[in-house]
Amino acid sequence: MRVKGIIVALAVAAASTAANADEGWLCVDELSAGIRYFPELEKWQSVRLIADHKYLIRKWSEDDFSIFLERREWVVLSLGDPIPDYTCGGIGELGYLYCTGIYGTMQMNTKTLRFLNTYNFGYIDGTDEPGNTPRISAGTCAPM
Repeated sequence: MRVKGIIVALAVAAASTAANADEGWLCVDELSAGIRYFPELEKWQSVRLIADHKYLIRKWSEDDFSIFLERREWVVLSLGDPIPDYTCGGIGELGYLYCTGIYGTMQMNTKTLRFLNTYNFGYIDGTDEPGNTPRISAGTCAPM
């Protein structure tokens, strides 16, 4: 019974750390799918995509620059890119962080450490070419 109590205490401590990650999170895509235009078929089709994106979620700072994104509490950057992809408000009561950007959205649950990310550009603009592939990705985050 003592081992069970230690495991529960460690789980509570880990959940507390996840929810209160003052430094932010590193997030990694694990699943990704979308739609792609195939010129040889002259149509869009659903596709499984390579899940290789990595994101850094951290507090907004005065050094952050993005001409299109307003200042908010958190920012999401593609790993290695200094310009934020998304800006986010505060963390809600249920642990959700909602982020918006020019090309899509990112939502993260700071308790489960899971996220969904969308890239919404392409398709609806009427340009049928393979360059822009709307997608949704899912993955997990780890506190920094």
